Formats: sequence, C-alpha cells, structure tokens
Amino acid sequence: MPIYLDKYFGTLNLLKSIELSRHINQDGLFDVKDTGVTYKTINHWDKQDLLVSRRTEESKWRKFSFVEFVWLKMLEQFRSIGISIPILQKVKADVFLPVETEDIYRVFQKNKALLNELPDGGQKDQLKDRLTSGFSKGPTSVPMLQFLICETIFDRTPVSLIVFADGDWFPWYENRPGIYSNEDRQRIAYHTHVRVSITEIIKDFLVGDKSAYILPELHLLTSTETKLLEIIHSGEYESITIHFKDSSIKSLDMVKAQPVKRRLVDILSESDYQEIVIKSHQGMVTTIKNTIKMKLS
Repeated sequence: MPIYLDKYFGTLNLLKSIELSRHINQDGLFDVKDTGVTYKTINHWDKQDLLVSRRTEESKWRKFSFVEFVWLKMLEQFRSIGISIPILQKVKADVFLPVETEDIYRVFQKNKALLNELPDGGQKDQLKDRLTSGFSKGPTSVPMLQFLICETIFDRTPVSLIVFADGDWFPWYENRPGIYSNEDRQRIAYHTHVRVSITEIIKDFLVGDKSAYILPELHLLTSTETKLLEIIHSGEYESITIHFKDSSIKSLDMVKAQPVKRRLVDILSESDYQEIVIKSHQGMVTTIKNTIKMKLS
C-alpha cells in the first residue's frame, strides 16, 4: 500500500530530499563498531528481518549507510523499551516502503529546469523518464524514513516516530500540531505508545567522534561548520566565543573544560548564531560566519 506524504511534507523539502539522498545512502560509511550495537545483536536482527540490507557473503564485514545507521539506532532504542520483534518488523516494512507523492512531479512538470539542479544519477534519470512517459504512476524510490531524516535536517523541526501497541505508527512533528487530525490527537492522548526521536539520534551522531570523518561525505552542514566540528573533536582549541543574531542575547564564551560539543551542535542546529570565534592553543584565531543552508533541529 503506497504512503502519501502530502499531509506531512512540503514539496521543496521533497526536492531537497532527492538531492541529499545520494549522500545519506552511500554504502559503507559505518561499520558495526561505529553503530554502538553488538555483532550478536545485529546478526539476530538480521535473522528477524529487521535490517534493510542483508549480507550476500558471510565472510564480508557489514557496512551501513547513514539511513541504515539511523535505523539501527532507532531499533536499539525501541528494543531497550520493550517493543517486540513482530511490531518492529511491521514498522520496518512500512518506513522503508517506496513513497508515493504527486506534488513532486507536478512541480517538475511546471518547471522542468529544476531537473538541472539535481545531481546526475539514478534519481534524476528516473524523474526524466517518468515525466516523459506521462505522469507519476507508481511510487518513487525514496523510503519514508529517508524523508523524515531530510525533514529533520532541512526544516528545523523535531521529528519523532510514534509507535502504538498494535504496530500502527506515524511521524510526529513537535512544531506542527495543526497537521494532525482529532483522531490522531485522541489516539496519542489515550492510547499507549512510544516515541523515538530521529532528531536526537542525528544530534548524538554529530557529537560523536565518528562524525568528524563522515560529515564531509554527508553534506549535512556547511563546509565551515564541518571544519568547526573537526576542530572541536580534535581538542586543538583553547576557547570558543559565539555571537548570536539576536542582539538581546549576550555572546557565549566556552572553554575546553566545558561540555562544548553538545552545546555547539545545538547552536549550529538552530542556526541562530552570527559568528563563531575559535582561539587555538597557539593563539591562532579562526572565525566562522553563519552561511548555513541546511538546518537540523
């Protein structure tokens, strides 16, 4: 059964999602150790059909894309609070279904020049073929979870997955209560459910040491912001001063002894800074201006 995204997503974000898809779906970015999940657990989940891709050769090490990494961390949280394997099998089958949406094709039909802004490859070729052949019959090749990850990055809104005891689920946008029907709100109010934050998983990744090596491949932040996180991960700095856009907020000074990583990720996510000044041990000063295009909240 196709999933229609028009209720939740803006068309522009659908277009951005296609552009970002080639980065967050790159194979081999993470190995098992990077996920923080044990080999035994991952092998068990694989046998239970909870993983997206299966190993074709037993002798090869497992590798994961960023989307698969996020799904593994979601599984870890769902299992830690007791969600059963059968329910997770249903959720997994749903969130990785190809998505059906007509809006994205209507936009391209009205302005086919937009195709030139997309990266060359399968997604672009697929769009060209389907626009030429008539209209958007059948689903796109982008799964629901990928759109949720892109919404988290692009739209500055906390995104979670709500799962009910019968296996039903839907995405929850903390800052968009108006998109939900009375039935949805009643169900959340009166039916047992659990909620796992996709936003929090991505923020935790940015704080982790692995992000310094993976971020340039993912294009989640600007190149200067990626460089900033690399400096923080390296520990080669003395202090950081953040000047905010809002003149009513005083500048924030942080020294190395403080929990800088998480605070800095939150500030980058909100994109409310004017500039960030980093002072190294040797007295060198690096200034980063706010030119952020993608936002994570």
